[in-house]
Amino acid sequence: MKQIFIGLDGKEYSLRFYHFAITGPLPTGAEMRQLRDIFEEAFRLRQVKCYGGRQRSIPYIRACTICTVDWQDSVGEWINIRKGFSFCSSRDQYNKKRGRQIAFGRVLRELSQAEQEKILSQVSV
Repeated sequence: MKQIFIGLDGKEYSLRFYHFAITGPLPTGAEMRQLRDIFEEAFRLRQVKCYGGRQRSIPYIRACTICTVDWQDSVGEWINIRKGFSFCSSRDQYNKKRGRQIAFGRVLRELSQAEQEKILSQVSV
């Protein structure tokens, strides 16, 4: 899902959502590495908290949603400027819509009130 919007500075931005879910009963080694990397980035950005250590939290994650805001430079390359994350534990019922809302909310939290209003007037989650 990709949406284009115009920022306060008049530039064109892209809002995208990515979903990642463990489909089997246990994550594979590759899935665990990918989850660990995603979780570490979210932890570094202070969007998640850990109880009992990060390594203990990762096995309980069953799905995640990533919201990105990118802008296009003069060469046409999309550059990421903001990310928001949401995670679903093994005790939760995975819901893409709710995951998008949480991840999008975490992106908005990093922006000014004027930027938030501008984005909210142009996109839907």
